[in-house]
Amino acid sequence: MTRDSLAREDVLPRLRGRLGREYRYVESTASTQLLIPPDASEGALVVAGEQTEGRVTHFVTGIGTSGTVMGTGRRLKDYRKDIEVWAVEPDDALHGLEGLKHMESSIVPPIYHPDELNGVIAMPTDEAWDVSERLAKEEGILVGHSSGGSLAGALRLGRKLAASGKPGVIVTLFPDRADRYFEAPVQKQHPVP
Repeated sequence: MTRDSLAREDVLPRLRGRLGREYRYVESTASTQLLIPPDASEGALVVAGEQTEGRVTHFVTGIGTSGTVMGTGRRLKDYRKDIEVWAVEPDDALHGLEGLKHMESSIVPPIYHPDELNGVIAMPTDEAWDVSERLAKEEGILVGHSSGGSLAGALRLGRKLAASGKPGVIVTLFPDRADRYFEAPVQKQHPVP
């Protein structure tokens, strides 16, 4: 059994059953398409390869433990060597992007190998927050701020490709959802007389 058949037989039926629609177009120009799988972990590779009909040219995601960017990136490069893998990290050690690591100021996981990446995109907290808020307002997609960072990085890369006249199919993924950041309503306590 090949790796491709294993992915199709084991992952894709569960992915389709659980998620229905595998990806959503967020932005498209004549030369660049941006595809976003709704759930990262087991479906990223299938969405990136199969659902783009093998046209994926770039993979962009945030650095947390670095497992997703390194693991998915390696597998994509096994699939096709010319696929570029980009990581998104906070631009500052004191950032507000829960779940993402600023690698220079963090304990670097042993699985992280920056030499295997095509580049790292430094992401300001405000830009990532703005993108996640736009996703909620304009697309009805509720994601956390690290997801906003992943999309902001993918959009930056897409604009760069479009400006240089290069085609591209960029895949990113959302590592978190917004409900993790909601505050539970608290009833006001009244003093006992």
